[in-house]
Amino acid sequence: MKFYKNKVVNSIVAIGAGFLLCFILLFSSSFLWQDSTGLSFGRRLYIFFIQPLSSLFYTGNFLNTFFMVLITGTAALFPLITGSINIGGEGQVYFGGLLSAIFLNYISIGNSFSGLFSVAVLVILLTGFLGLISGILREHLDIPEILSTYLISSIIIFICDYLIVGPFKDSGNLIATAAVPEQFRFGKIFSPSGFNYSFIIIILIYVFSIIFFYGTSRGRQFLIVGKSHQFSFLQGYRPAKVINYSLFISSSLYGMAGFFAVTGTYYTCHQGFYSSWGWNGLTTALLGGTNIFGLIPASLMFSYLKAGIENSALFGVFSFETGYLVQGIVLLLLSLGGIKNKKTVKDSGRFSIKNFLPANKFFKRKDK
Repeated sequence: MKFYKNKVVNSIVAIGAGFLLCFILLFSSSFLWQDSTGLSFGRRLYIFFIQPLSSLFYTGNFLNTFFMVLITGTAALFPLITGSINIGGEGQVYFGGLLSAIFLNYISIGNSFSGLFSVAVLVILLTGFLGLISGILREHLDIPEILSTYLISSIIIFICDYLIVGPFKDSGNLIATAAVPEQFRFGKIFSPSGFNYSFIIIILIYVFSIIFFYGTSRGRQFLIVGKSHQFSFLQGYRPAKVINYSLFISSSLYGMAGFFAVTGTYYTCHQGFYSSWGWNGLTTALLGGTNIFGLIPASLMFSYLKAGIENSALFGVFSFETGYLVQGIVLLLLSLGGIKNKKTVKDSGRFSIKNFLPANKFFKRKDK
């Protein structure tokens, strides 16, 4: 299989396949088998493609999805740029959201601004530590971060579930914490949609990320390490340390996504709100070509696809699981686009999983 060197083409093919699959499902449910909705094919197309932007309510929900996908995509991008990966986003988002709900409800932290700022700093440090653990395990015990981030995330999810239904359960809700006080909530825009003023901070985080990569020496280290661990090592950098920093930042940003979800969208931390957020971020980062500038168009297209699926599910046209199917197809095509060409595999002398990884290889350990 030939390698798609043009990442833009690869991303267009992947997201296009997602939309095509949805179109085929809409057509099939309308003409090949009849469901209980009784909706015409044209009405199904309207629900999927037009209605997500047909009013301020729908537009607000779309924009809220876009900005949440943008910050999770930024979180996933940091380790990808260094040749690493963080697939523990779900647990990190969940952990950040639960910490936010607990701190804002049970700790006296002053007025709204100082309280939100203090909790945000705590969330950054504590959730970032989860990613740092994976980096330390990679550096000193040769445990791949692709494994440790997932396992740590799974453990964190079980712990958070226990805390929500146990010590921090709201008396009026069996699967959620108490609602955060009103002074610690970001105000809604286009109410009652989920769009809120936290988008301003998300934009600032994205802009600071651009400045970090292209305006600071530390950011250039990230880029150089991602191009070649051997070359960066010869330049005096320590790739293992840079990867540790990237995992810390990635986990912190995932935690901030949970913080914004609790303080801006849900106003509480409930079980399951984190579902697929980590994979959404990873999908978006890959759709953007593992480039900070590609995140905006990738987030827009992925959010539009996601909004269409969720809106169709609300009208009974799709099931909510359809989103996982479509996302799986998109991720599969993105992965196939990263396969080396036949010559690269043939020259290796044998089949190896390393032939299917980026040139900087996740599992290389000679760069310490």
